[in-house]
Amino acid sequence: VAAQAPVTSDDILERRLALTRQWLSQQPATTVSIQLMGSANDDQLRRQLEALAREMELDNLYVYRTQVNNAPFLTVLYGSYDSRQAAQEAMRQLPAGLRAYRPHLRTVGGILQETMKFQ
Repeated sequence: VAAQAPVTSDDILERRLALTRQWLSQQPATTVSIQLMGSANDDQLRRQLEALAREMELDNLYVYRTQVNNAPFLTVLYGSYDSRQAAQEAMRQLPAGLRAYRPHLRTVGGILQETMKFQ
């Protein structure tokens, strides 16, 4: 039997993907979130999520699958805000290391439109 990766690190991505699907289905289209980063590599994104979880609340991190240039891609979001103003304020509070990724605001409606194309 091959050695299995520890469930905690292996599962962080799948858990976030499942919770994000649930979150997206429950939010109004006008809900705003901060797009932090993305990756085409599941393992790399798992490591990034583990690092992010040490800096911020994991419960506020959302991940969804989409496509970029016809290739599978994972996008990481942070937070759930009622207004662009609240999201912009939260974006200003992000750690400097995350601001280097040039985060930007996304609406749930826009995210749903983007993900519907690839279901």
